[in-house]
Amino acid sequence: MKDDEYSSRYCVVGAGAAGLAVAKNFREKGIPFDVIERHAGVAGLWGYGRSYSAIYKSTRLISSRSMSEFRDFPMDKSLPDYPGQEAVFRYFNAYADAFSLRQSIAFNTEITSATRSGNFWDIRLQSGEMRRYRGLVLASGVTWDPKVPDLKGEFNGDTLHSVNYKEPDRFVDKKVLVIGGGNSGFDIAAELGRHTRQTFISVRRGYHFIPRYVFGIPSDQFGEFSTRMGTPLVVRQFLNQLIVRLQLGNPVKLGLPKPNHRMFESHPIINAEVLDEIRKGNVTAKADVRELRGTKVLFADGSEEVVDSIIYATGYRISYPYIDQSHLNGPSGKPNFYLHLFHPIYDNLFTVGMIQPASGVWSLMDDQARLISAYIQAANSAGSIAAMQFDRTKAGPQPDMSGGIRYIDSERHFTEVDHTAYRRHLERHLQVLEKPAA
Repeated sequence: MKDDEYSSRYCVVGAGAAGLAVAKNFREKGIPFDVIERHAGVAGLWGYGRSYSAIYKSTRLISSRSMSEFRDFPMDKSLPDYPGQEAVFRYFNAYADAFSLRQSIAFNTEITSATRSGNFWDIRLQSGEMRRYRGLVLASGVTWDPKVPDLKGEFNGDTLHSVNYKEPDRFVDKKVLVIGGGNSGFDIAAELGRHTRQTFISVRRGYHFIPRYVFGIPSDQFGEFSTRMGTPLVVRQFLNQLIVRLQLGNPVKLGLPKPNHRMFESHPIINAEVLDEIRKGNVTAKADVRELRGTKVLFADGSEEVVDSIIYATGYRISYPYIDQSHLNGPSGKPNFYLHLFHPIYDNLFTVGMIQPASGVWSLMDDQARLISAYIQAANSAGSIAAMQFDRTKAGPQPDMSGGIRYIDSERHFTEVDHTAYRRHLERHLQVLEKPAA
């Protein structure tokens, strides 16, 4: 084991958006680190065609360019408001080059285990090499380990999870059922509707749809304006629902379930295209699946359809399989960390990117990485009162990250945060940790 070579460094797992943000902030603060990346390049899930990448060819951002970009590295203004996967891939590569991050990344390298040894982390690589690191940052993403429901019966046709969906060519002239809502499910259904003989989408509950544009403005920018104006949440919910209804119509009339929650209390669907495809008859909304019957599918409303293929757009497990689950402080291998960021007891175990805001997430990842860097620097200062106070804080109760929104009780919303409220918590701690000693 190479103790001396690595024991002063932090191990950052993953060179996607989260890992790159950590690498940039660590480099700026002079914190020694290595990034371990199992693929041949940066960009994580935005590397179209890579194993474990959930990106399909037509993927676009669901948050607008200006609400998505890192604040210290703006996206090219010549790009569309909602850039596609190729532009995003180029953006992350440009980010890595601009901050000279590649030299600290070990590509084509995979971690098989991370175990605690005293106050260090022993990292075993797939090659068999063992390294002892001073700290560990889990930045390997949460949208790569597919979750497939255990449905009654058997299906004789073609099945795949949305993580493996790339383009519609293989489904031309077929009848396809997409199971699961969420943005990926409705995006895929809308695209398939233009290529298949018939596409069905089965959802268990109702969703609020938000168009990409409101009055010609990207919808998240429009929402951000009303938030900064101090508009009360209940008023924002009412006005947004009214505007959306006037612009998109009533999805219930298209056969979709009525939402049993208010706007923003569940992650919204940023897609109006699927509603148009339903109106055209290319996509048919169906109830929850009750049973698989060979080449047929029985739905909860008693209807039955013959289908050739099923695509499960049923989400992902929050998964960090390389670390001993006992260190994650939560059930089912999901980290129960302070601010979804700091281990409540260990001072050298962090997660970055394990959040889901209703708008862009990359700038929040940068804020997360900045706060981790400030904490490490404070903790390294002998007798730092700020670090000791923060240690007590992160061992206490979780703060309210909802901004007053009552998210529906579901596993999917375990990582949901209101981006304004969440950033406020990060900035409050930053002010304390970065405050010069008296």
